[in-house]
Amino acid sequence: MMVALALLFVIGAVACVFIGKTIIAAAVAHIEEAYPDEFARLSRHGLLPFKGLSGDTDRARRGLAGPLLTGFLPEAMREDAVLIHAKRHWRLAFCGILICFLLAMVTLSAAG
Repeated sequence: MMVALALLFVIGAVACVFIGKTIIAAAVAHIEEAYPDEFARLSRHGLLPFKGLSGDTDRARRGLAGPLLTGFLPEAMREDAVLIHAKRHWRLAFCGILICFLLAMVTLSAAG
């Protein structure tokens, strides 16, 4: 019974991961359209920003995940309504990931 409950928590965490990835992708698409200079800066994110290893959008998603979570967005983007909603929902998805994995670990430790 406990293992099945832990499996449900893991499934919930994976669902939160996909929800979070969708939120970040939507925020990057908005930034690409509304803030092209900021998108160009985000698309150079990472240690190896070589063309061919990953696309501009992939690097921009990785570069935006942290600032959306912490709130350290550039000044021009802090008052954007779309990004405010994306930040709130990304934080909720991130908390869901953490809580579901934590509950899965607690459930599995109680089962053993």
